[in-house]
Amino acid sequence: ISAVTLNVAARYISTFMMMSIYASFGCILSWVSTSLPRPRSKRAVAYAVVNAGSNFASIYASYFYPSSQGPRYWQANVANVAFCGLCMFMATLLHFTLRRRNSHLDKAADVDITDGRDPVDEGSECHHLAKRWNCHPNYRYTT
Repeated sequence: ISAVTLNVAARYISTFMMMSIYASFGCILSWVSTSLPRPRSKRAVAYAVVNAGSNFASIYASYFYPSSQGPRYWQANVANVAFCGLCMFMATLLHFTLRRRNSHLDKAADVDITDGRDPVDEGSECHHLAKRWNCHPNYRYTT
C-alpha cells in the first residue's frame, strides 16, 4: 500500500500492517523451541540464529529509505513485501516439513504396534526414526 499511494491515511495504516508482521517474532521463537526438541545445545543455537536474524533488520533498514527515494520509497517497500513473502514461504515449507515428519513418526509407530512392538522400545522402527531426528518416539512436532 505504501508503495502505490501517497494518501496519508493509507500509508499510516500500511505502516501498522507492516509492524504487525514484525511483531510475530515471539511466535516464531516459540515455534523454534517446539521444532527442535533435542539436544538443548541445538535449540540454543537456533534461538541465537533466529534472534540475530530478526535483529539484522535494524542494521539495513536505515539504508533502505534514503531521502532521494522519497516520498514513495518504492524500492524499500518492494523489499519489505519480498521479505514478507519469503518469510511466508519458509513458514509454509516448515509447516509441511513438520507435518511430514509427524506422519512418518505416526506410520512407524503404527507398524511397530502392528508387529507387536512398543514404539518407544529400542530396536523399534519409530525409535530409530526418532533417534535420527533427535526426539522421543512419542514426540510430535507443532505444526
